Amino acid sequence: MLGKPPYGYRIEYQSEMRGSREVRIPFRLIRGPEEEVRVVSLIFDCYARRDMSLADICCELARRGVLSPTGKPTWRPHQIYRMLKNRTYTGTYLFNRRHGGRFWRLAGQAVVKAPKKRKGVMLDNPPEDWVVIPNTHEALIDPDTFRLTQELLQANARRTTPRQQRGGFLLGDLLVCAKCGCRMGGWHVRGRTVYRCLTQANNPAAETACPNNYLPEPLVLDRILTALEEEFLNPGFLMRLRERALSLEEAAASDTHKATLTAERDTLTKDIDRAKRTLSRLDDDMVDEVAADIRRWSDRLREVEGELSQSGPGFVDEVEWAIKETESLLWALGDARLSAEPGKLRALLRRLVAWVEVEVETVTVGKRRRYQLTGGTVVLRPGKILGAGVVTSDSINLFRKLRRE
Repeated sequence: MLGKPPYGYRIEYQSEMRGSREVRIPFRLIRGPEEEVRVVSLIFDCYARRDMSLADICCELARRGVLSPTGKPTWRPHQIYRMLKNRTYTGTYLFNRRHGGRFWRLAGQAVVKAPKKRKGVMLDNPPEDWVVIPNTHEALIDPDTFRLTQELLQANARRTTPRQQRGGFLLGDLLVCAKCGCRMGGWHVRGRTVYRCLTQANNPAAETACPNNYLPEPLVLDRILTALEEEFLNPGFLMRLRERALSLEEAAASDTHKATLTAERDTLTKDIDRAKRTLSRLDDDMVDEVAADIRRWSDRLREVEGELSQSGPGFVDEVEWAIKETESLLWALGDARLSAEPGKLRALLRRLVAWVEVEVETVTVGKRRRYQLTGGTVVLRPGKILGAGVVTSDSINLFRKLRRE
């Protein structure tokens, strides 16, 4: 083992006699303190399953009082990014990812001449020259979580602010112009945070370019939160949702529904048995993918068997639980806004909202143009609100879109 161990690991040494001296030689990576191991799991969970950005994770760790790998009270996004990209956490040892030699470097099994560079500069090696040794130490992160994290990192790699050094927008990458369908970018203008349609910012000469459509952040945020509260805390909406859940529960107890579940159970059982038989014949790079499918099918099989063992799937109880969870989340949004915690408020909004289509009207007052927010649609994340997939898609359509007139 070479170099400093990643956060959450320690190096185990072995003693060796060299002449008359006893020296300690790095042997392998071992599990570090449990506090650090829990932090590693928290970081991957926040990014892969809680839809939190790198900056949001830094704020969360600071709130919990977790010291950074350098011992400082604050974390930096680049530290989180390096941890999320590090395959060492899956139990794999990587060597030769970079080289610093001025004259030679390792390429596969050969030593080749290194490209010219300045002294002290480290250069990345191509992936085919990496030395990858699997299962050399205990994994802190399972392969499925790590794979999901890499997919999200790649999807989120694009920059969403119009210019560098212009971050910190609560509604960044959430607002969409209802007229042209383009994203609305955040800007700081005379001490105010506003959003404008990016067709005007990127190509003002285009025929389809919208006007500036300046919208102040406090106004849009207030309308979004008000729409969420009015919709989800509306007694009429909650009554319709409960009635829909009751009808679904009655339908689930019918013979037709039970026959559908029985057929699905038989299909899942056959798929799991067939996949288990083929595991021993698969290549190593396919084993993890098939094992993930088996786990997913097994989870669904347990759900189906649980529904068959009951008189109904319990939609009413699930809806009541989900209503309480949603009310708690809306209260948390209000508290985060009052406490002026932008990182927390941004993270909570992204748990609820996929995007927001805004309708803007241009009004001329004298020689000046004014932009008024006349309406819009808040599109929620499927499965994030009221039921988390327990209520069927028909009932989700009751509240998936909110229209603010």
